[in-house]
Order: sequence, then C-alpha cells, then structure tokens
Amino acid sequence: MLAGFDDDTPALMDSWVWRHENTPHLPTCGVFDHTHWPQGPHCRDFFFVTPDLVDRIKDVEVDVQSDASDHQPLRLSLAD
Repeated sequence: MLAGFDDDTPALMDSWVWRHENTPHLPTCGVFDHTHWPQGPHCRDFFFVTPDLVDRIKDVEVDVQSDASDHQPLRLSLAD
C-alpha cells in the first residue's frame, strides 16, 4: 500500500505513522478474541491517506477497550 505508483500518482501514507511518528501501531485485532487470533493482539487495520491530507490529520485513535468485535474501532480525525 505504501509503494509508489508507476505514474505521477503520489504514494499513500500511513496516517498512524504520520500522527504518532515512532510509536508502534496499537493492536486492532486479537485483543479479546483469541480464538480467531491465536497469535494475540496485533495491527491489521490502517487508514492510508494521500499526501494532500496528511497536514489535516488531527488524530488517529484505536479503541482497545471495546470488545464488540474481533477488530478494534479505529478513528481518523481530520481538520477542516
């Protein structure tokens, strides 16, 4: 997803990395469901954005408290 394109289309960017820099991704699956995710908590869900949106990223959050699904809720907040 992060590799460049063959034409002039800019590469996508991982919004978590842009917002949180060197902080590892929080787990987005395997937090509560150990049947489907025996390897335990890890990240499988991402928000990829185009370079023109990175300056509008206010926050990228993962709700690691919710047990409503085998994936954790992920929220991307953008400034106007």
